[in-house]
Amino acid sequence: MSLTSVVNQGVRYIDESYSVQLGEKIYFVYSGVSSLREYDVKTDITRELVETKHTLRPQVIDGKLYLLGKPTGKQFGLWRYDPSLENLTLVKAFLDAPYPLSRNLMTPMMGGYYFAATTREHGTELWKTDGTPEGTIMLEEFNPGNRQFRKLDIYAGSDTLYFTH
Repeated sequence: MSLTSVVNQGVRYIDESYSVQLGEKIYFVYSGVSSLREYDVKTDITRELVETKHTLRPQVIDGKLYLLGKPTGKQFGLWRYDPSLENLTLVKAFLDAPYPLSRNLMTPMMGGYYFAATTREHGTELWKTDGTPEGTIMLEEFNPGNRQFRKLDIYAGSDTLYFTH
């Protein structure tokens, strides 16, 4: 049975490109009720983990899920969900993030994960993270001032990072 058919039992819509697999569990953001959900392949059970708003596809870094979004009642930012502890932690606060056209939250390249996010001081810029607060840094201020972009995509070449807006 596919993730789409399992999730569609009582759920309006799910796109498999918004999901990631970690072990025997598949994690996905369901936009119908805005939540991070977990589907256990072994038990055939889907459960809601965290209510969210404006959350993009989760990404796996070192066995943990990373989300760029706003869990309900919390601040927008880069969040880490540890499935073994069932714990959600803020890695870095942001104002917002542009919608990625390719549906990728982060692009891996050369030991880091790259993404775009918006701050009040710098606007929308490119960031790099290793999954820790101290390892989440702005690369460079490519667009001086606080200009924001609604859509931005990042692609990794063999040793070059490409982005469009």
